[in-house]
Amino acid sequence: MADFRPQERLGRKGLSRLTRSDQLVMAACGEALAGLARTAGPLDEEARGRTGIVVGTGTGSVRRLAEFTRDTFVQERPYMVNPSHFPGTLMNSPAGQSAIRYGLTGVNSTLSGGPVAGLSALRFARNALLGGHADRLLAGGVEELSAQSAWAWYRTGALGPGVAVGEGSAVFVLERAGARPHGPAPLGHLLACELRSTDPAEGAAAVGRRLAECVGDALRGAGVAAEDVAVVVPGAAGRRGWQVGCLVVRRAADAAEPGA
Repeated sequence: MADFRPQERLGRKGLSRLTRSDQLVMAACGEALAGLARTAGPLDEEARGRTGIVVGTGTGSVRRLAEFTRDTFVQERPYMVNPSHFPGTLMNSPAGQSAIRYGLTGVNSTLSGGPVAGLSALRFARNALLGGHADRLLAGGVEELSAQSAWAWYRTGALGPGVAVGEGSAVFVLERAGARPHGPAPLGHLLACELRSTDPAEGAAAVGRRLAECVGDALRGAGVAAEDVAVVVPGAAGRRGWQVGCLVVRRAADAAEPGA
């Protein structure tokens, strides 16, 4: 995010110890909580105890991990590293730091799911809410852009020609049904969130089959007919070999029938 100025949203205090991922998630959570406060008022202490954060990411801060690891080799002694940088090497740093900043003591989880990390977070959050483990969760994903992560993407050769590498964080407020019986109507309902995995080495056909299963299961789980779907947004459009996704999603939606 070229126009992201963390000090404008988070203040300057303590920013030097935070990774870019920490800052992005903190800012996104702050925006989400501000939006919630405008419609339902600020959270009291009891509500904060039943509110948590779920973040999906690839590996967390690649930059901080690379820099900290490098210091163990180039410093005079391997242990002569900046100890304040160590928390940023942990994948759960953005969720943990954000929970501390906003005083949220509910469920706090981080999921590493590669291209579907954000969906993994939404699915985890939905299950946690359905299981009664929280009343409210800030769920989303984050990826930061750095020289280290850009180089890693380049070395994988996984992106198509001319595909730009970016960064950002998106956070949604998910609430358990009935958590605010007298509050405003929700903007939407998360009816289903399905995930599947397969070995990419098996080829596009295997990936396509698993994707088709996901779409069918999601439609059946939500009790929604394919003709009721107005918008389909395939992801990973810039990744090599994933163009098959658009065709598979259409075929799966055409074939799926609730209750079949």
